[in-house]
Amino acid sequence: MKHFLLLAFVAILVSSCGKDNCSADTFVGTWAGTKTCTTSTGTSNVSIVVTKSGDKVIFNGDSFVDESMDRDDCTLEGGFSALGSGETYTVSVSEDGKSMTVTYEIKALSIVAERCTYTLTK
Repeated sequence: MKHFLLLAFVAILVSSCGKDNCSADTFVGTWAGTKTCTTSTGTSNVSIVVTKSGDKVIFNGDSFVDESMDRDDCTLEGGFSALGSGETYTVSVSEDGKSMTVTYEIKALSIVAERCTYTLTK
């Protein structure tokens, strides 16, 4: 019985590994919602157009101009950073592709100077 349970557990782990829930197509479309920043006053309405090129996902609109991001399942990462300074983007999308959250940070010497959060729907 112990061997059967162990074998069943291993089978479940192996079958769940490598599952890709979100393709690049999940991100593609026109997204609208709100943007809230730590240094800005209030919340503003935004619209972001997302396209793809191969497995890269490209954002345009608001602060994004042809911003290419790498996909890891339902998450994107992009931007640039050198010596703790730069801009970074982290994006997560729901598996059904209907809602997206974007976190945009500007850092200076590893200190966050500004953080914006986008809450978007298709």
